[in-house]
Amino acid sequence: MKLSIKQPYYLNETGKRQNNEDYMFPPPGNATVEDRLFVVCDGVGGSEKGEVASKLVSKVFSEYILEHKNNKIDKTFFNNALKHVEQKMTEHMAINPNCQGMKTTICFLWIHKNGAYIGWCGDSRVYQFRNGKILYRTNDHSLVNEMVKSGEITEE
Repeated sequence: MKLSIKQPYYLNETGKRQNNEDYMFPPPGNATVEDRLFVVCDGVGGSEKGEVASKLVSKVFSEYILEHKNNKIDKTFFNNALKHVEQKMTEHMAINPNCQGMKTTICFLWIHKNGAYIGWCGDSRVYQFRNGKILYRTNDHSLVNEMVKSGEITEE
């Protein structure tokens, strides 16, 4: 199957916050049709330094994936990437006490020679749009989504 990638676009908003806690890789304006790794992190509002967490996680995760892209790609590979990210966040918080408690979500798409991999953690989702329709949607890791899945509340 031949796959063509169009110029990536990003859409985000700050909502009621004064600063943007989202971070994307490649950063907006730097993405090309040659890129194969796309990461979106959304700093958790209400926690300290969400904008720092999202930038750090996006950067460290992307670097790890690209530096180890020739390793065996399986669940262990992605678990190791996330452990590496967690270690770097812990180190950052130790050096910068004002960042204690910082948190972020992460979603990614990595188009690899062996296929396409998606992953997510937190209350963010990955969607695939084709011909104006949503073909794929992950389930976010949120209390509200768990309540919808259990039938306690409806999606509406």
